[in-house]
Amino acid sequence: MQYFGRFYRSALTPLLTRINAYLVRWIRQKHKKLAALRKALQKMWEIADRYPRMFAHWRWTTVASVAWCSEWQEPCNGRLLRTASMRAEG
Repeated sequence: MQYFGRFYRSALTPLLTRINAYLVRWIRQKHKKLAALRKALQKMWEIADRYPRMFAHWRWTTVASVAWCSEWQEPCNGRLLRTASMRAEG
């Protein structure tokens, strides 16, 4: 992350959002009460806010690409994604 992030950081963004999507998928499979995509995303953001250094890539982004979340049943729209500016506001 340090090497490629220094020279071509924008190329890492899709990879990091995909890693977050894998984390959301794991949360959904591990905890049945968080099976809904929106609940799992909210839980990941709570954890990222509480422990921002848990994963190295969370310093750059906590957005999860919902296109990679497996078997999601909610419509794919912009409301499911959360940017860093939204996290700072509330």
